[in-house]
Amino acid sequence: ADLSGTKMSCANIGAVSGIGTNFSGADLNGAYLSKGNFEQAKFTNAQMEKIEAMDVNFTDADLSATRFYVVFFMDTVLAGVNFTGADVQLCIFIKPKASQVDFSGTVFNRCGFIDAKLEQVCFDRCDLSNSAFAATSPEESSMENLSFKDGKFFQANLMNMNLKQCNFKLLTLSLIVLLI
Repeated sequence: ADLSGTKMSCANIGAVSGIGTNFSGADLNGAYLSKGNFEQAKFTNAQMEKIEAMDVNFTDADLSATRFYVVFFMDTVLAGVNFTGADVQLCIFIKPKASQVDFSGTVFNRCGFIDAKLEQVCFDRCDLSNSAFAATSPEESSMENLSFKDGKFFQANLMNMNLKQCNFKLLTLSLIVLLI
């Protein structure tokens, strides 16, 4: 289905199959996406404000250049997702299943990754200001040229992480595993 540019504010599109649906440029502010399957869906340049995305499958979805503001992601599948250049503000990712996700160039402000297993996730050239990683294991992931001002790592396992040329200003580390 092509729903590009559609105004879907406060829509209940949870528990539906949106496989391959084009939501590019759509206004999804206030939408309820929980228990939905949005595999291979395209959300490029969509507006996603005040959204609940619990138990959602975004496998191979394109979320590039999308604006996320106050979004609650819980038990969400983010496998093969393209998040490049997204603007992610005041969002929380709880128990995401994230593998082969490309967050390159994404701006995260006041975001949190909690109890996240991140496998082969790319955070290169991201701004993670005022963001936190708690009880998280970013295995075989890359964080090159990262800006992480006022960031926090709590009970995070940074083993085998590529942290080349990162800018860690005012960083808080607590109960961290840093093995190379």
